[in-house]
Amino acid sequence: NGKSEGGGGGGGATGEAKGSGTLEDPYNPAGVIAYINTLGADVESANNVYIKGKVASITEQYGTQYGNATFNIVEEGAEGTPFTVFRALYLGNKKYTSGDVLKEGDEVVVCGKVVNYKGNTPETAQGKAFLYSLNGKSEGGGGDTPTPTGEEKGDGTLNNPFNAVAANNFASK
Repeated sequence: NGKSEGGGGGGGATGEAKGSGTLEDPYNPAGVIAYINTLGADVESANNVYIKGKVASITEQYGTQYGNATFNIVEEGAEGTPFTVFRALYLGNKKYTSGDVLKEGDEVVVCGKVVNYKGNTPETAQGKAFLYSLNGKSEGGGGDTPTPTGEEKGDGTLNNPFNAVAANNFASK
């Protein structure tokens, strides 16, 4: 009856479309599906878009053989069709080599081009999307700022300002 389950297939989205596809205002799954439905069959988006959601299911886990993963995301607390993130690279737009893998319930932001595959399957374009952040952390550790190392210099005055190490030490007191 024109309805499909899972995988983002069928081209229809339920739920409220939100977002503009930017890093500051990423699409939710319904929003990106609505955008993709404006593209022709097999037409790839001209620009990268950002999509935010929770991992609902994992089709292909990140692995070292291909360095990518396929999974479905949903908007937390909202009814709606899952969106398929198809063969996306890992953090930093790099192939996955080792470390943590996705779990259902992880919060992700994905960046990349999207396509309406065969005119009925909205998804990220194969190999042209990547995991921008995983549970708030992006490439290089994300939420945590690395601690400067080296010799502490300066006394914090205008004529002798702190270097990064001294400023970090002063701020942590």
